[in-house]
This record gives sequence, C-alpha cells and structure tokens, in this order.
Amino acid sequence: MYFAAQRVAAAVRDAARFHAAPLELRGGEVAIARTRAFFQALVDDALEELPDGSIPSDLRAALTSGEAVGPDAQRWLAPVLDWLATVCRMS
Repeated sequence: MYFAAQRVAAAVRDAARFHAAPLELRGGEVAIARTRAFFQALVDDALEELPDGSIPSDLRAALTSGEAVGPDAQRWLAPVLDWLATVCRMS
C-alpha cells in the first residue's frame, strides 16, 4: 500500500509543478491535456492497488475525477502528503 500511495503523491506533486509553470512552457492546450491524462493514468494505476476505505472520501473523489492532477493540483498536494504520512505511520 505504501508504494501505491507514494506513486499517487508523486503524480499530484508533479502535476502541481507542471501547472505552476508558465503556459508557454507547458506546450499549449493539447500538450496540457495530454500531460494531465498522463498524470491521471499514473493515479488510476496506483488507486487500483489501494484497498477501499484507505483514502479519505474527498481525496479519493478528487483523485478519481482528475481534479487532483488538474489546475488545482497545488491545492490537493497538502492533503495527499498528509494522507501519505498517515499511510507511512500505519506501515
């Protein structure tokens, strides 16, 4: 479970960094959509390894909807890292 949680946190962190970059460095709308889909695929793959109930419901909703890897990724980074810390303590 720890490694899957770590992959989720890394994807959200990288998405937050990506969306914080100036638009001209992100490659335009097509590249932004492609990159967001890439981060979402990473999250989706990791979520398959996590048991139901292991993620707070609001965080799971943001992760499954793509909100946590979209333009609001920075807002979701702290809750994801808090959840990762909880998973680490349980391991």
